[in-house]
Amino acid sequence: MFCACENVDVEKDLPDLTGLEQIGETEISKKENASLRMNKENGLTKEPTQPFPFWARVSFDIPQGIPATDEYGIIFFYVQNTNDVTTDFNLLTFFDPTATNFEPSVEGNAWFKPGFPFPYMIKNKGKGAVPFWIITAEQVTAIFQDGSITMNELGTLSPPPSKGFASRFTENLWPAGPGTPNAPNASSLVIAEGIIENGEGLIEDGQKFTFHFHYRADLDTYPDPEGADIEVKFRLF
Repeated sequence: MFCACENVDVEKDLPDLTGLEQIGETEISKKENASLRMNKENGLTKEPTQPFPFWARVSFDIPQGIPATDEYGIIFFYVQNTNDVTTDFNLLTFFDPTATNFEPSVEGNAWFKPGFPFPYMIKNKGKGAVPFWIITAEQVTAIFQDGSITMNELGTLSPPPSKGFASRFTENLWPAGPGTPNAPNASSLVIAEGIIENGEGLIEDGQKFTFHFHYRADLDTYPDPEGADIEVKFRLF
């Protein structure tokens, strides 16, 4: 684990999020600071992250494939323009080198341990407008049943996905798998805040949102989603 909306200019004026509550800052800063101290003590080297070989946080190691609450499924994309995503690619398979050919929506740093090609830890921040798509919980269940989630399939949903952008986005990753100096747990912690630009169904244009996603899996069970401890919070207001 390193884990189509409209073609938009990410350099446009960002949404006004004045007064938007900031969730999880204490949690993410404490975990981040502890990890950074450990990285330095263990002699890990820091390098800028490169574009990720995956399109979105959709994968088989998450129950039903998508971070979800009782009401919604939330998909965030690692590319700025969701029209770039290969329309028939099964997002659940996650890894697709084609994604590295397109402008990423995040940037940050990775910490490497000597002798390993993949990082021990990755810390990302959004580049200003990370695409978020929101679907209903019922749609999450329906599209996961056949073991494939594609952009074509998401485009046929009724109502269509609501679409917005996170102007504040932080993601800390502790990868697991071949070629990684495995952390004690495969883990991902995401905090985001943004605004809905194209609301559908009960979601309205201009609503603000906060998103909290914490994934933690024991290495003995990873990537089995049944062995993962997952917390997802999504609030519209």
